[in-house]
Amino acid sequence: MYFFLYVLGAFIFFFQANAHNEKKNVPLKISIVQYLKNEEYFNTIASGKTLFGYNVKPILFFYPYADLQVAIGFVGQRFFGDKKKFHKILPLCTTQYNHQNFYLLFGHLPSYIFRSWISPLYDQEKCFTHFMEGIYFRTSSLSIFLNWIKYLNKKNKNPEKFVLGSKYKIPLYKNYPLQLTLPLQGYIYHVGGQNIQYKGYSLLIGALGKAWKYYIPNTLFNSISIKIFGIKNFFTTQAACTLKHGYGIYYNCKLKSIWGNFEAKYWYGNGFCSANIGENLYQSSILQQREDYFICKEKIRHLFFLSYKNKWQIKNNFSIHFTLLPYYDFINQILEHAAELYLCISI
Repeated sequence: MYFFLYVLGAFIFFFQANAHNEKKNVPLKISIVQYLKNEEYFNTIASGKTLFGYNVKPILFFYPYADLQVAIGFVGQRFFGDKKKFHKILPLCTTQYNHQNFYLLFGHLPSYIFRSWISPLYDQEKCFTHFMEGIYFRTSSLSIFLNWIKYLNKKNKNPEKFVLGSKYKIPLYKNYPLQLTLPLQGYIYHVGGQNIQYKGYSLLIGALGKAWKYYIPNTLFNSISIKIFGIKNFFTTQAACTLKHGYGIYYNCKLKSIWGNFEAKYWYGNGFCSANIGENLYQSSILQQREDYFICKEKIRHLFFLSYKNKWQIKNNFSIHFTLLPYYDFINQILEHAAELYLCISI
């Protein structure tokens, strides 16, 4: 009942606000992502699973001012094979302010915010399986996000959980066709709260890299980019994790062409842990969410990835995304793979 009242109120609020606004509006947008993701993982770090279902987001837009946008709607998520009709139905309210190089977002955090994060630090799958809310700030070279995962409740002794992350890119050389930058990525994952009987902790992760990008003046190939990152993490309390300190070395080489994107990745990790924020395959310790404690499974992670990604733009509002992700685990001496298929529709 409250959900339908919420939607009705959004419609009324929308039309009332736009009655006095001459800016051209998009009254209603429906975004649908249907996905099939199969991961044939059978090692001790990441077990095999299949994600099959869809996300639907009907959103109303209005503009109180030229640079201010308010979006109101809801997000519905369905996993095929689940007994529930919807795994999640959650309200969505987002305010965006965009003026020249200054961009501020308050509310739902869309997936494009996390696309440029490297795999050991952030798992792109969360954009489909988790509903992320908080604040996002961006300028021409700096971006900061706050993902508020769980609120503090002293009465029930529930701690607060949040991720505060930042990216910064230092340009070193830019003269077509070559571009050289120093990218920095890092975040703080905090669990705790004042005056509650809970031993909280904070996890700090930082990644400093060097990136080369060369634009190829050819009709078959667009560009080739190489990134090298040194990554370090540590917990503020000894009891939080068996491995308090960890580090990793991450290499990424990507070739963009008319046939799609080809990518090779190399990872060596020693005691590395991102508290389940990064992809599980890169971790040495896994956080058990229900019990909220860490399990050390493999201190050394030594991996090599190959991937092929392509996007077919069928119509203006319809695209198909396909990904093939084989990888080799040098420690366990096994070859695994994953495959992804997404249908993205916007009405």
